[in-house]
Amino acid sequence: MTTFRSWAAMALVIATSALALQIADAQAQGVGFSQATAQISADAPATFFADPEQIAAHLRAEGYATQISTDAEGDPLISTRAQGTRYSIYFYGCSGGTNCTSITFDSAFQPTKKSSLEHLNEWNLNKRYAYAVVRKDKAVAIRMDVQMIGGLSHETFKETVSLWDRQLGAFLRHIEF
Repeated sequence: MTTFRSWAAMALVIATSALALQIADAQAQGVGFSQATAQISADAPATFFADPEQIAAHLRAEGYATQISTDAEGDPLISTRAQGTRYSIYFYGCSGGTNCTSITFDSAFQPTKKSSLEHLNEWNLNKRYAYAVVRKDKAVAIRMDVQMIGGLSHETFKETVSLWDRQLGAFLRHIEF
């Protein structure tokens, strides 16, 4: 008969293994150890919400030029540049244009020889955080979704922007843009 202590020890081993797998998976996707632990840490202070003004101010502090406007649905939209190309940040689940529940980083390109569906699917199979799509207008896009429910710390958001920047650069090399 298995004792409570045995069950507790087994649960600890399973939890530790799951954490190690999450960190290893994050590192395999090009995310450093500190970033992996920041993304899975439940006790990090959540002080940064998906408010377009906060995000634009954060980006400007990091050296990005930003422009805030609205998208076709009237939700906030930030336009900026990285890796020599323009990208947008779309906001979702907003209340009066603030306290949004999620954002999407998005950058679109004209198709290249390396942007076939097979080549984009190769990207999607080998990358975890950013994904590639072909839009209705035939443009090729890379996107990365970020949940903001409960907020993020400034450090976690800074790491998220850094991750997007690396993924965008890798994607540009992948499609040979």
